[in-house]
Amino acid sequence: MTSFDLDAHIRAIVDERLAALSASPARVEVLHIKDACQRMCWSYSWAVRCWSDLGGYKDIDGKLKIRADVLARHADKMTSKTSGKSRC
Repeated sequence: MTSFDLDAHIRAIVDERLAALSASPARVEVLHIKDACQRMCWSYSWAVRCWSDLGGYKDIDGKLKIRADVLARHADKMTSKTSGKSRC
């Protein structure tokens, strides 16, 4: 028979879970709405009117912003609809 070291097993599990908890979360890229307009070829006035529908938000500084991952979803939708046509 092999002996089982319960204390060592518990320490290994705790160390593993603590390491997972202490791993830094992924950084979220946020863009000002003007930068998003340049990337997506949107007019600024349209984006300001539709910012909430686009998934944008007003930051604590009062400026309109949108997360890069939300912007990427719009880009994916545009490329599937345009079938290779350029919007700019």
